[in-house]
Amino acid sequence: MLMYSCVYCQTLYPKNTEHVFPLGLGGEKIMIDCVCDKCNNEFSKLERELYQKSPVALIRSTEGVIGNKSRNSVSAFKASLLLCQDDASGIVYEVGQSERMQVFIRPQIIQIKNTFYVEADHQDNLNALMVKFKSWKYNNLRLISKLPESKLTETNYLEIEKTENNYFCKKIKGHLKIKNEIILDILPRSHHLHNSLNTRIYFDDLRNLKIRAKTETAAVKFILELLKFSDSKEMMNSYVSDTKNMKEVSVGFSFNSKKCEQALVKIALNTLFHYYPASRNQIPIQPYLDFVKTGKRTFSAGLEAKKWILDSQPNTHNIFLYQSESFLSIRISLFNGQFVYHFLIPSLQLIKPGKYSQFIVDYKLNKNQINNYIKI
Repeated sequence: MLMYSCVYCQTLYPKNTEHVFPLGLGGEKIMIDCVCDKCNNEFSKLERELYQKSPVALIRSTEGVIGNKSRNSVSAFKASLLLCQDDASGIVYEVGQSERMQVFIRPQIIQIKNTFYVEADHQDNLNALMVKFKSWKYNNLRLISKLPESKLTETNYLEIEKTENNYFCKKIKGHLKIKNEIILDILPRSHHLHNSLNTRIYFDDLRNLKIRAKTETAAVKFILELLKFSDSKEMMNSYVSDTKNMKEVSVGFSFNSKKCEQALVKIALNTLFHYYPASRNQIPIQPYLDFVKTGKRTFSAGLEAKKWILDSQPNTHNIFLYQSESFLSIRISLFNGQFVYHFLIPSLQLIKPGKYSQFIVDYKLNKNQINNYIKI
């Protein structure tokens, strides 16, 4: 049986599953023969951070990139934070997103001037929120103030108890198997809608209960008062009868920039390894392999502005390699230069000094090609 050697972990493996350029960005179904399935699975998480959560994801969605032709559907950007403000009342609401960038009002309970109101796009969704909250009230009563970084990390959470007609909470730090707890989501002070925000509880995309508030103190006050209000069996009404005044949606990004950089470097290395196999075992490559694996960067890199001469070809991603006497320059240009990342690999010699090599991906046609030794 033919076996391949993984350039990242040096293990032997029988089948290639890693694409030269990610399908999720419109690459062709061409496999690279030096990345094992285990490493590929880990690196897929980095790629998803780049093209599902970062600003690249928004460009990808508006460009209508179909990552997998067999699914034949546009990969819609799913924003981690969507808010809209009613022009008439000034109230800020949680917004969800369906396919093709269509938005809707999430089911939510908002406290406005010491009164609780409900909003939703459909009564069934509001009923589901109420059922989930009732289940939490009688079976859980825990609020996660900060999610743990891993299963081994302790969780910061609040445990709520009831004495007679009042509720109170205590802070706890310990190992907790998270299931059906309410998760606290603080809106950053830097957000332009921060001052207009009223505390609310709402459903996220996975129908988990979340509280969005300005501070943890505001969130605790809200949930204790909501619990007491729910004991009264009083009805809650909608604060706004018409959502036509909500014309503008605020999009928020929540992504790990380091993981996005790891993904970009990995994509560039794939290009090198596929079209220049001799680069795989060269010593200057090792710090870049280590960065993809561990996130510890020991080299200079950064974003760059669009260059019309280089980025003028429509519907393409481009990776430019420029060889000097002392280094190899790598410039990754996504979506015709709307997002550009650049770094150098000192002492690496692949092509003749003073020459360029250009790797092109047509993300509309899902085609890869390379132009060697081109002049610009």
